[in-house]
Amino acid sequence: YGQPPLNAEPPTVSQMLEAALPILSEDPEGFFVVMEEEGTANCGNNNNAAGTIEAVLRADEAIGTAMDYVRDVDPNTLILTAADSDGGGLEVDDVSGETTGGLGVQPPADNGDDAFAVPYDGQTGNNTEPFVTGAPDANGNTYEFGVAWSGTPDVAGSIVSKAFGMNADLLPSTLDNTEIYRLMYQTLFGVDPEEVAQPQPEPAPTLVTGTSDGDMFDTAVPDSDFVGDNQILFAGSGDDMVDTSTAVGGNRIDLGSGNDLYFAGTSDRVLAGSGDDILFLGTGNGENIVTGDMGADQFWLSIDDEDLPTMASIITDFDAAEGDVFGFGATSLTFGSLGDTWNLRQEGDNTVIEAFGQDLATLSGIASNSLVEANFVFA
Repeated sequence: YGQPPLNAEPPTVSQMLEAALPILSEDPEGFFVVMEEEGTANCGNNNNAAGTIEAVLRADEAIGTAMDYVRDVDPNTLILTAADSDGGGLEVDDVSGETTGGLGVQPPADNGDDAFAVPYDGQTGNNTEPFVTGAPDANGNTYEFGVAWSGTPDVAGSIVSKAFGMNADLLPSTLDNTEIYRLMYQTLFGVDPEEVAQPQPEPAPTLVTGTSDGDMFDTAVPDSDFVGDNQILFAGSGDDMVDTSTAVGGNRIDLGSGNDLYFAGTSDRVLAGSGDDILFLGTGNGENIVTGDMGADQFWLSIDDEDLPTMASIITDFDAAEGDVFGFGATSLTFGSLGDTWNLRQEGDNTVIEAFGQDLATLSGIASNSLVEANFVFA
């Protein structure tokens, strides 16, 4: 799409950029546009001088559209121009006879029997009339020129790069091509890429302890000591409630003794301790590792096909002999739908519980054929 004959009047890059900018600028986090006038490469690789000049004019028009956006809409925007190569090795020559003697033909390169003469476009080639510069310059002059080519491949060499707008002054007069990336990174993120690349030390975890009473540790409670981000929690004895479901995650939690209630967050490591504990595994993006320890523990997932965990939790010590059960809450699943909407899959020594095409939990060291209806609860 975009080229004749499928589209007799394809949009120019300037028109496409003009349409895109109002949409992209709605994003409060900013935007990044990569735009290329491909005709400068394709026409150059085919030694089509008229097409190359037309493509350059269209690219120039698009750059003007971008500059208008910086001037009139958001000056906190950087425009960078660059290229990967010189398509065809374009050379602009004076064909008036003042500097070329009016030769009109490039002499063959001295490279053996394969040498051939390449005509100038704009005098003796595809365009026999010289090209003429556009509007007169400050002195009222226009000039004739021709275009010569070194070949058809992409030619290596220096590329002209320009900048306009925010941080344009940071573009040096000469630079290596990787410096273009650095300038874009600085403008997008406000820091040098090397600064981000430096390894940052992991913050030391903070320690939170409970009492012998029934304590509540909820990361959703304002001004709580337990924020649920890289913390170590010893809940103590008593029937405690711990909720990290709103936290960043990465906690180490010991629920201690008592009949505890736990709501998982993301990437938590949990030891339930003694007691009959109820453990909700959550639907976070990180892998929770839960050890029920002693007692008849319940491991629950509130699940439907619209709200599935993106990473399965691992239950390290599911023990049916102690009365452990795996529960599905807020779901239409039943044990009778095993093999249909949910399944038990053996992977090595472990059983993977899956539903609606998603892995939900792994029971370490459990054979799937040892599990029976009594090991599951549906609510």
